Amino acid sequence: MKGTTHVVFGIGTGVGFQVLAGLNLKGILAYPSYSGGVVLGALLPDIDHPQSYLGRQLKILSVPIHRIFGHRGFTHSPLSLLILGGITAVFWAKNPLLFAGILIGYFSHLLGDMLTPMGIPLLYPKPERFSLLPGRRNRHE
Repeated sequence: MKGTTHVVFGIGTGVGFQVLAGLNLKGILAYPSYSGGVVLGALLPDIDHPQSYLGRQLKILSVPIHRIFGHRGFTHSPLSLLILGGITAVFWAKNPLLFAGILIGYFSHLLGDMLTPMGIPLLYPKPERFSLLPGRRNRHE
């Protein structure tokens, strides 16, 4: 998926979580820190690709992450989402809507990439990639 597709998919997922959480559905933009968090989270897994939007902005992070993990490695795994959840828990009280948005956006990115043939490493560090497309499970890339 492209960055803009991840952002749109993330916003849709963010609105879905708003509905599930029972938040006033004035629209995702009614909560700027939440919507900003969703957008950031939706782009964050691609920090492992130096040509991604965040990768171009943060080459100092993107290049070494790419060299260590490659694209759609660690940053595209549920393990990375779990670690991010632990990190955000430390700061949660400062701005819960922002950190909820980041986690939801990140989740949406992983889900979106599972809807592509390439899939994601669901059981990282195992190299198998899983896709929700029929016939595309357990792929080695």
